[in-house]
Amino acid sequence: MSILKIKVIIDLFENSERIYKTGMVVDFCIRDDMFNSGKIEFLGKEYVKSCETNIPAQITFAYKELVFPFIEKDTYYTFGEPSFIYGRFKVLE
Repeated sequence: MSILKIKVIIDLFENSERIYKTGMVVDFCIRDDMFNSGKIEFLGKEYVKSCETNIPAQITFAYKELVFPFIEKDTYYTFGEPSFIYGRFKVLE
């Protein structure tokens, strides 16, 4: 297992007065045919709320080989649950 950590900017969609905590694990839609679980760590914040944008964060994926070949810098990808999208992120590095 090789771990992948990437720096990103996150935009949360307007859903409700939902609070998101750093360290949460969600599903990321990197490929059309697969979701990948990963952990979000907000940089400089413990919590963020719906509708916040330009949130610096780091995402950790447990299996680099399932994500790395498919992810591109400056491209937006969504995350959340398969039936509910929380927001999007863009890779910085």
